[in-house]
Amino acid sequence: TVEQNVEAFVRTAEAGLYCKPNLIIGYDNETEKTVQETFTFIRRLENIGRGIQDQSKKAIFQKNLNNIGKVYIATPYPGTPFYERNKSRLGLDLRTCLERISGKDAFYLTINASPFPDDRLTKIRDELTDYVINLRL
Repeated sequence: TVEQNVEAFVRTAEAGLYCKPNLIIGYDNETEKTVQETFTFIRRLENIGRGIQDQSKKAIFQKNLNNIGKVYIATPYPGTPFYERNKSRLGLDLRTCLERISGKDAFYLTINASPFPDDRLTKIRDELTDYVINLRL
């Protein structure tokens, strides 16, 4: 849940641990509302981080936020429920799917299973990536 993710993020920083969290957008059930919820989640972490008084813990929290780095695009990898759920809708036979994703990082849009057009999905990814990389507490 969102609450569990917030708690895990906060506890990690409080324990003095660095982490590299991942954000993934572009699932088949993605909506403008879920996109906004992702931005709200990051802003919530940002606000929590601003309230940390201990400077060493605040620095770790800051680093962990910036470690989000890339925002990934959900990719229907063969053998996953996500692939099975979308293969007929997207016309994905195994060979075509493997050719499109081979050697590519999930930061890059290889197969769009979301309801968004490619350009909108990559714009969301870029905006979210820029936000977390440049975030300063």
